[in-house]
Amino acid sequence: GPSMLPTISAAGDIVLMDRFSPRFKLVGVGDIVVCKSPTDPAQTVCKRIAAVEGDEVPGFGRVPRGHVWILGDNPDNSTDSRYYGP
Repeated sequence: GPSMLPTISAAGDIVLMDRFSPRFKLVGVGDIVVCKSPTDPAQTVCKRIAAVEGDEVPGFGRVPRGHVWILGDNPDNSTDSRYYGP
């Protein structure tokens, strides 16, 4: 969707997924991830990790253990952790 514009465009960009890195905790701030949508588990969302467990997020507090804070690259058109939390 438009939440990752201009980084990822619906006009021909391809996203490859790696299911092993998250299991071995090899993802971090700045990485782009695909995960289940908290508002519709039948859908997926593509976002960038902005904070990891223990990091302080202004206006929220610390990211809990086992969670990440995800944001779209297009903040004006992104439903992300600012709306549904870590």
